Amino acid sequence: RAAAARPSPPVGLFKTGSIVHKKNAGTWYRGEIIEVDEGDLDLPYYVLYDDGDDEDMSHEVAVEWVTQFGEGRVSVANKGNAEKMLQRGKTRTRELQTAEAAAAEAAAA
Repeated sequence: RAAAARPSPPVGLFKTGSIVHKKNAGTWYRGEIIEVDEGDLDLPYYVLYDDGDDEDMSHEVAVEWVTQFGEGRVSVANKGNAEKMLQRGKTRTRELQTAEAAAAEAAAA
């Protein structure tokens, strides 16, 4: 399947609900931006693909692959999966922050 025409990128970051069509190893994959972290400008987007895969994405990469702008909300089709994936991500973030705090405390002692 051919990629959809790419829109001009917005000023600033894409919104949640934006659609991504990304080619990998000769196959096109459809995904949706389900989270935008304005505090992480290196990898502000969290993309959930229709096949269940997910990735953090930079703005530079998103500009290349976003084919439809979102309106600031996750689609109904992805809402349940998005909530699960975001919770998993938040759990990983808390674990990382705890490990970093413990390492900093150990280094200071």
